[in-house]
Amino acid sequence: ALPISAGSDNPGTLSMATGGTLIANTITLGQGTATWTPGTGTVILTSTNNLTLPSATFTSFNNLTINANKTVFSGVSFSVAGTMTVNGTFTPGATTHVISGAGTLTGSGEIDVTLVSATALTSQFSITNRTLSNMTVEYRGAGNQSMLGTIYGHLTTAGSGTKTLLGTTTVNGNLAIGVSTTLNGGGQSLNVGGNWSNSGTFTHASGTVTFNGNAAQAITGNTNFNNFIVTNSASNISLASSYAMGVEGTFTPNGTSFGSQTGSTINFNGANAQTIPARSEEHTSELQSPCNL
Repeated sequence: ALPISAGSDNPGTLSMATGGTLIANTITLGQGTATWTPGTGTVILTSTNNLTLPSATFTSFNNLTINANKTVFSGVSFSVAGTMTVNGTFTPGATTHVISGAGTLTGSGEIDVTLVSATALTSQFSITNRTLSNMTVEYRGAGNQSMLGTIYGHLTTAGSGTKTLLGTTTVNGNLAIGVSTTLNGGGQSLNVGGNWSNSGTFTHASGTVTFNGNAAQAITGNTNFNNFIVTNSASNISLASSYAMGVEGTFTPNGTSFGSQTGSTINFNGANAQTIPARSEEHTSELQSPCNL
């Protein structure tokens, strides 16, 4: 634990002006006035207990690392001048908390976006550089949020409301649409390299979803797509048993990579003529619009 406390005539001071590494599992403030100087140092938050950072004093860091299995909540907005590495989980302690600074956000853990905004991630995590390609980003605001078009490790929706893509989005891993949420494709291109799980609602908004992984991918939760494309040629795309998938636009299953459709249904429900490629797998398809076979 790192307690900083002082009497009224004896202020507590912690300075990393000359660098160094501070490893702590908790940070608490006692009575009196405390002073914190991040300098060029690195703070590493370790152990598996949940931690809420102090609501005062610690408003800036040079390098901040959250270790794996550690969940940290902010106590106030703060800035990072160097690198903020999240290998555990970081959640803003309030929707108004902002993570700013000239540094870089990176890691292999999870960040939660709680701000309800048309620029939710970039406003709440306004830090200059964001490398999210190995991270899980969960949009969990209690209301509508817009989602940055970028490269994510995993992407999840939670909370409530509609989460809308703002641009071309690539998810290297899994995409999960949470209960009580709607993922609106915003007419964008969405590339998914892992599994697709839909426990809420997906609105394609005339966009394209491409499954581009290099290992087996699974689709669960009934979903209606516009353009559905598979470029994964390394392994099968499997549908859950009794799964109902709708396709309103182009259906491109990429040869033999689209399989495992036991008891599932593919509904071709576009308003215009659709082309159904010849398939070697057995599946049931309801044709709800004119089709070119």
